[in-house]
Amino acid sequence: MSKQFCSNCGNEIVEAGKFCPSCGHSISNTSESQQQVNTAPPAPEQPPIKNKPNNNFMILIVLAGVIGIGLFIYFLQKEAPEDVAEEFFDHIISFEMEKAERLISKDADPTVREGFAELGEMLDSLPFEFTDDIKIKNNFNVLNVSKSGDQATVEAEVSFMMGEEMKEETTFELQKEKGKWKIKHVE
Repeated sequence: MSKQFCSNCGNEIVEAGKFCPSCGHSISNTSESQQQVNTAPPAPEQPPIKNKPNNNFMILIVLAGVIGIGLFIYFLQKEAPEDVAEEFFDHIISFEMEKAERLISKDADPTVREGFAELGEMLDSLPFEFTDDIKIKNNFNVLNVSKSGDQATVEAEVSFMMGEEMKEETTFELQKEKGKWKIKHVE
């Protein structure tokens, strides 16, 4: 005779009886009760399947974090005084005076504003207009940067070529205004 198991608790039923000795579930010899008694133990109950996090979603979150950190570092470096000095130089060489003027400190040395105004007047008096067709090759090579709190000095070798090459060492003094570096003096 094959072994029988309780359909309620799954324990083996050793003796023939009306009740399971383990859980007390009713067992009888009728055909109805035979449906309740199994010849094999019931399959163990499996825990419900939990939804695993989607790997694509996790990759997307990690990727967004890496991009966010990269952008933070990029913008943090972009606000270095040497970058502002180079941007100022590039705007001057490209005759983008309005953009260059935005980089001048409100407390700038008066000679910076006067020189800037003289340069603007000189450009206005030229018999031609500077357009995107006129290309000026320029170079900005940082030689030294020193910072002390909200003050910085950038020494650079600047050169530009419009016909013949002009090269000189220039010192940019900058100060922070509302967290941004601005040109205070140029020598």
